[in-house]
Amino acid sequence: MDQSHNYIVITNKSNCYRWLYSLNDNLTNLIFVEPADKERINTLLDSVDVSAVLIHLESQVSNVEVISDEVLSPNISAILTHLDSQDASGAVIANNATSIGLPIDLALIEELLINRPMLTVIGLADAINHNLLLPIMRAGARDIIKIGTPAYEASAIIARHNKRTPELNRAEKTVLGKITPLLNARAEDGSALLSIHLALEMQKFGPTLLIDLGAPHADIMLIAGVPVKFNFMDVIKNSARLDSTLIQTGFAKHSSGLTLLPMPESSDETELTPTEIYLVLHALKSHFKYIFINLGGVINIELLKVVLSTASSTLILVEQSVPSCKRNYDILQALREQKITIPRPYLVVDRYMKNAIPNAESIAKSLNIPLLCKLPSLGQLRLLAINTGESMFEFAPKCDYVKTIKYMANQIFGIGEEGVDKSFSAYLSKLRHFLTVRS
Repeated sequence: MDQSHNYIVITNKSNCYRWLYSLNDNLTNLIFVEPADKERINTLLDSVDVSAVLIHLESQVSNVEVISDEVLSPNISAILTHLDSQDASGAVIANNATSIGLPIDLALIEELLINRPMLTVIGLADAINHNLLLPIMRAGARDIIKIGTPAYEASAIIARHNKRTPELNRAEKTVLGKITPLLNARAEDGSALLSIHLALEMQKFGPTLLIDLGAPHADIMLIAGVPVKFNFMDVIKNSARLDSTLIQTGFAKHSSGLTLLPMPESSDETELTPTEIYLVLHALKSHFKYIFINLGGVINIELLKVVLSTASSTLILVEQSVPSCKRNYDILQALREQKITIPRPYLVVDRYMKNAIPNAESIAKSLNIPLLCKLPSLGQLRLLAINTGESMFEFAPKCDYVKTIKYMANQIFGIGEEGVDKSFSAYLSKLRHFLTVRS
């Protein structure tokens, strides 16, 4: 699978936003930031693996409408509706006084590159002023693309610079945890139950965080019987001081050691901006080996997009019912139509009945997602787990549900029954063979 690339886009102009969004394909994750928000730009560069920074040059800008951060962040469809309502005759006219913006452009480019000389900076221009290009290129911009350039041409320019950008020494990079979101278009308790059990299994093999963004909010905390301390919105507001101390003292903990982070019950996911989610998820990856995110009942494409862009694998949970299959098909189609990559997708069919139709294989084929496993119904055991705050690992460790959870952990993360990774298990096998031969 092609690697996804993250691009920081520094702009607050509607024409630049709309043009870039039309270029946004499965290789591109655009993170929009206001030009004046220097602190957020630097935080993103420190926490996110960025392929390039795209700067809407003040010295090459036109008289176009400015869209505020409040309008820009929450919802792309709202922005496009806003843009469509503008007068279609409002042609872009180049501003002749653009030389005033040159010192701003030069200062921003130099500030970005002073501590990151290998960073790729690409300028975006409304109407190119050739008299001002030389100082911009000397400041460190690798290239300049005119806004309105056809998608294939602009994408080719950006891709060319991706290939030329030197790879950083992987050994010098912080080892980041793996994020696995669970998608389910319908708000069903099976999503919360699976999230808890898979996160508990992962906790056995490394520090694990379970983030509950699913609907209804905070159901996982009720099921697990754990009181809420910090919630996801609190972490967003305190992202500047997100460190090990805050995680240890502020995040909720299960008796197993599993860390939990829910949405507040009365919140709305549209309050979250894409940039804020990027920052928080990438920061959390440096503190946990595994991060599991419950997105059951969430159909906000922008929220799904930003979470999927940080993921290493994805679970899609459906039931055998027509409504469940239809709603999940719709959400998957919406993601595909926007060319949003679903990293390593796995299908899980919940409450599976062997003799019922459609069978799991038919569902997998219709959704075009590889089938991972089938979770049994086990009505009474499920009810007991949901109502008592105890997991099936505690009161039914040999049941089929628990066996399937262990199988899932093995298939997704390469974790075996003995509690070691496959790579380490293979090393032990070779060592045993070597010692046997020597003896």
